[in-house]
Amino acid sequence: MTLEQFFRTIVREEAREAVREVLEAGRSHAGELVTITAFARARKLSVSTVRKWISGGRLEAVRIGRAVRIDAGAVVRPTSRSRSRADDAMASAARHLGVVR
Repeated sequence: MTLEQFFRTIVREEAREAVREVLEAGRSHAGELVTITAFARARKLSVSTVRKWISGGRLEAVRIGRAVRIDAGAVVRPTSRSRSRADDAMASAARHLGVVR
């Protein structure tokens, strides 16, 4: 197994687990509005990260008076970056190991 295959396998497994968690969260709480704090805790994220995603348009939120609520089953939109984090990690590992692509 090459280094690239190894990293692809790891990334694939992590991506599957992340998708599984998102789908399970969506099934159990679809339509329920929660606070930013509750949303962040459920996904093991910081509140500031969730706020950045909302302000950046990656996560939809509803303002009810002064309160901000998020659908508990909301899915975060991917970034518009052309390269994924997996690609960045593989490129970094290849540089450190001296592998030429």
